[in-house]
Amino acid sequence: IDAKGNVSDIRPLVTKQFSNWSPALSPDGGRLAFVSSRTEKGIYIMSADGRRETQQRTTDHESDAEPSWAPDNKHIVFSSARAAKNPGERHLYVVDVDSREVRPLTGGLVSDSRPAWSTEDPQKQKIAFARREDRNRNGRLDDDDQTDIWIMDGDGKNPRNLTNSPADENHPAISPDGEWIAFTRYTSEKSRTDVYVMTINGEFITQLTNDPADEAWPTWVLPP
Repeated sequence: IDAKGNVSDIRPLVTKQFSNWSPALSPDGGRLAFVSSRTEKGIYIMSADGRRETQQRTTDHESDAEPSWAPDNKHIVFSSARAAKNPGERHLYVVDVDSREVRPLTGGLVSDSRPAWSTEDPQKQKIAFARREDRNRNGRLDDDDQTDIWIMDGDGKNPRNLTNSPADENHPAISPDGEWIAFTRYTSEKSRTDVYVMTINGEFITQLTNDPADEAWPTWVLPP
């Protein structure tokens, strides 16, 4: 689908009989990262046109999920329950696409998910993500522990909470210029999810949608 919404050349990129999901296109448009159930659950990559062989980049007994490319086209951040010590824990990891070396970015009694790597200046890389933490300090992650939008440096340093609200926020998406974050917020009094936007520093939170239906998975699109 092009920027104007025109659909053409629809064809399957993966023909084998496996479940494949969470596609993420590299910044240079050359490769596609995705999650697959083939052999073991893990992150795979392939050429964006589907012509080059699919290659596995991570593997673990727990499911790796939600890949997002770094601006250098050489690293992928993803969420995983590997090394989790408590029910519901998930952390963020980064894999070097060439060496397949995996290193952790987050840890502790949290559930980190939906990582989104900024595509701005490599010297100012940021990763936005959703985090559910033990707010009531009872030593576990409960359903009533709210999820907030967090941000950290590309190397996992300086994590901080951008929203810190009583509502559940999720699905962060950083704008192409690295200045804004779109995200979703669920408000219990309305029993629905809407799309919001804020600056990369968590300021000027503004509601964008106001419809009885739920909205999810915001994505930035460059004008045609």
